[in-house]
Amino acid sequence: MKKLSGKAGFLISKFNFYKEKHIVLYSQAAVVLDLIYAFYNGVLGVLNLSLWFISASVFYGIFVFMRFAVVLCGLKSKNMLYADMEYFVLKLTGILLIMLSILIAVIIYVNSVQSMAVKHSEIIMITIATYTFYKTTDVIIKYFSKNKIHSPLFSAIGSINYAQAAASVLNLQRSMLVSFGTESIYKINLMNSITGGIVCIFILLLGVYSTIKGIKKV
Repeated sequence: MKKLSGKAGFLISKFNFYKEKHIVLYSQAAVVLDLIYAFYNGVLGVLNLSLWFISASVFYGIFVFMRFAVVLCGLKSKNMLYADMEYFVLKLTGILLIMLSILIAVIIYVNSVQSMAVKHSEIIMITIATYTFYKTTDVIIKYFSKNKIHSPLFSAIGSINYAQAAASVLNLQRSMLVSFGTESIYKINLMNSITGGIVCIFILLLGVYSTIKGIKKV
């Protein structure tokens, strides 16, 4: 019985090890995708003189940095310092998410005050919608997925995924209201402010939760 339980434990640990490596590999691909999308938003911002797209490029760039930190940690061999490194990455992710929530709030306020909305072409809207659909679908699938791995590193990945999906939904809503909406500027700014406020609070809570968890190492 002891041999069987030992083999079962070994197989479970091996399964978790390969599952972790698979998730880290997926995160590497996500870094590349997010980097391309951040660059794409930056180019759109420069070409269209759009403060929103330039700002979007910045906060997607922050997501790239967070994911890159996760990937670097995930590629490290597991030693005595590995757990401390995971908690550090979780704490760093939380702090950056708190900063990101403040940044998004400032961007929304500046855009609403100065009314810098510009209509976008169909190609741009299709790109934004596709990216948002991918991010939200990915988050939903992972949320309901079985065999979740409980570790600080993957808590950080989860927080990044949730925050990025929320920010993408806000970006999509704002772009759709500007490009296809028939409402007045006042109503558009009001809807963006309400959704933006919810997104900012959500990302702020994720950041606070991740920071506390990283500090307390729980």
